[in-house]
Amino acid sequence: MESGKILYEKIIQFSYLFNLKIKKMKRFTIFLFMISGIFFSRVNAQSVLEVPPLTDGQPTALNAFIQNDSTAPADRVYKLERGKKYLFNQTCEINRSLRITSDSLPLDVPPATVVAGPDPETAELPDRWFYLTGSNIDLHISNIMISGVAPSQEYVGAWLFTLVGDSLDILYTNTIINGFGGGVTNVDKKGQQKISFRAINCIFRNIQYQNHPFMGQSNKVKGAHQQLYLVKNCTFFNCNSYEVLLIRPCDSILIEHNTFFGNTIQPFYNFYAVNETVRDNVFFAQFSFGVPKDALDGGWFKDSIPGIISLHKLDPSFGIDEKDRKVVITNNAYFVPKAIDDYWQTAIDNGWDSICVLKPQFIVPETQAMFDDDENYPYLLAENNYMDVDPGFRQGLVDTIVEQRLDFNNKFAQYSWDMPAERPYHYAPNGDIFNIPWPLPENLRYTNDTLMTAATDGGPLGDPRWFASPAGIFSPKNSETIGLTVFPNPVVSNATVSFTLDTKGRTTLKIYNVAGQLVKSIFDKDYLPGKYEVQFNTGDLPDGLYFIKLRANGKVATRKMIINN
Repeated sequence: MESGKILYEKIIQFSYLFNLKIKKMKRFTIFLFMISGIFFSRVNAQSVLEVPPLTDGQPTALNAFIQNDSTAPADRVYKLERGKKYLFNQTCEINRSLRITSDSLPLDVPPATVVAGPDPETAELPDRWFYLTGSNIDLHISNIMISGVAPSQEYVGAWLFTLVGDSLDILYTNTIINGFGGGVTNVDKKGQQKISFRAINCIFRNIQYQNHPFMGQSNKVKGAHQQLYLVKNCTFFNCNSYEVLLIRPCDSILIEHNTFFGNTIQPFYNFYAVNETVRDNVFFAQFSFGVPKDALDGGWFKDSIPGIISLHKLDPSFGIDEKDRKVVITNNAYFVPKAIDDYWQTAIDNGWDSICVLKPQFIVPETQAMFDDDENYPYLLAENNYMDVDPGFRQGLVDTIVEQRLDFNNKFAQYSWDMPAERPYHYAPNGDIFNIPWPLPENLRYTNDTLMTAATDGGPLGDPRWFASPAGIFSPKNSETIGLTVFPNPVVSNATVSFTLDTKGRTTLKIYNVAGQLVKSIFDKDYLPGKYEVQFNTGDLPDGLYFIKLRANGKVATRKMIINN
């Protein structure tokens, strides 16, 4: 740590323009999001407080340590030690900002991990963790892992963070959150104002409860004025309920480059989107619960047509014209494993109404009609999405998650709300849901070549960190080191690529079109470490935009290439 200061956060700067094409072939340039700048928090040495880890001596729990820090300055940062565990055993209620961080390196050491423990007074696990009551506060969490599971393998329907004030800045970066039965973020009151939520490079895993399909909501905002909702480069793995829950319109929403793998119900409860982009995501085994008859007729889904993308007409009180809504759904992959689809179809064919009467869809028909209505919704666009394309995840992992999903469905159909909480549906290959292996036991790197180049940036759909090296360990440091360049660009007949390899191994160079189809293979052979330049001819390819991809020893580099022969 630098003397006198600590760099607390450095957020991805992005500012982009995109072209929105509607069916009349008119092109509109929409400046959808402008979120620019690099956010720095420079904190003097007096504001950084190092927290002692859990030891045999049972030091003060993290919650008590923070609660008792009554003279904390406004810029307080609580720093945990990477590789150590910290105990949380009672609700921590504070009326100020909360910032918790740790070191991001070394990667072979697990993150600092906060775990649940019994309340020393009641012997029960806390049903609420952090409760922030103030306004104009920051909730900034980075480089740590938080697990709602106790050493006893128990966990309850707890919320990790509950916030009830106005003017909130919520930021999670490079953080893993595991095993909360209630959910992760709960902005609790419907009238809250000026709320900003960002999750970048995070994993939300096993956010679920044993016997309740709607408990396990990752991030819920009831506020009256949501300024920003940004989820980028995140993974939602083996969860129950809504990953994105917004009650009212939000000024700007960006859901980009995330992997949604295994979810009991729909990941989005966000019917009043007015300025939203959902792109470059993978949706796999979502809404496995299906749609039972009582839920559709008058229950849980009576106001929300079941599906991944579902929009409602705006309430007049919002003061927003339907024609001004800008919603872009592009370059996403959606796939339902055959076992889940067969389960739904069997229930429908046999009239098992308590299990399923309707299959969920990616874009529900009522919403698709809005996208098709250019006159009333000129800025709604859904294109270049990959429907029913199997990403090719590891089959053993798929089988395990699907089996758990269907077991949950069968038991809930049998017992309904009286379903016994017999077993957790956490993913834990070794049977231990408390001790989380490092690297994480799941690896969501897929094998479908088309999806690996299908993103708007030419890279893989979903959370790109699964394609970093080493896979399964996440850090912004894990970027490509093979330095691929293409020149000249645009290419006229002949092009040269240069690249650098740091290890010996099989190396391939291939060209894909904008549909993700392989159109030309330049080479596939072994290379020694070193710098290389390779020339090739493009005269056999039509003019247009292509993506050139180099693979070497588990590393991948992709560049855009324009051919103008």
